[in-house]
Amino acid sequence: GDDVEVLVTAEGDTAANVTREQTTITEGSIDPMPAGDYVLIATGAPLQPVSVNAGGTLVVVQLPTRDGQVINLAAGRDLVLVSDLNVGSGMVNLSAVENLTLGGRITADTLTVTTGGDLTLDSSVNILNAAATGDGDITITQAGDLRIASLTVNGGDVTIIVAGDVVIDSK
Repeated sequence: GDDVEVLVTAEGDTAANVTREQTTITEGSIDPMPAGDYVLIATGAPLQPVSVNAGGTLVVVQLPTRDGQVINLAAGRDLVLVSDLNVGSGMVNLSAVENLTLGGRITADTLTVTTGGDLTLDSSVNILNAAATGDGDITITQAGDLRIASLTVNGGDVTIIVAGDVVIDSK
């Protein structure tokens, strides 16, 4: 339905801790530059392109995708993708100043990821650009062949598990 249920746990008298006001939920658009933390739950037809640059933590719960789509997601703190992201022949760019957490597989022609922490990636991509700007580790599990166009680590370990051939470009 159209109902939203909220459970509140707070010490003391609930009436003193909760303010009840009228709210309306409408079909909205994606905010491309939220100043703080942002939770993205998009429904409906996929947009082209999708770009969100959150000032704080960005959590992507649901994002409809399509073949050939371009997705740019960046966070001033943490970036969390809860489910798979499949753009087929498209491009995905993911960037987190702190931690990048991926809950599903990323499928794209080209994937670029940058994180200040560890990166554990389950992918099905043709071309990968990956960077850990902090002292984090990078772990890549790839379905099929993989071309690593660039790989940058700042003292962390790199583990690559590929079900196919690997080509690492020299720069």
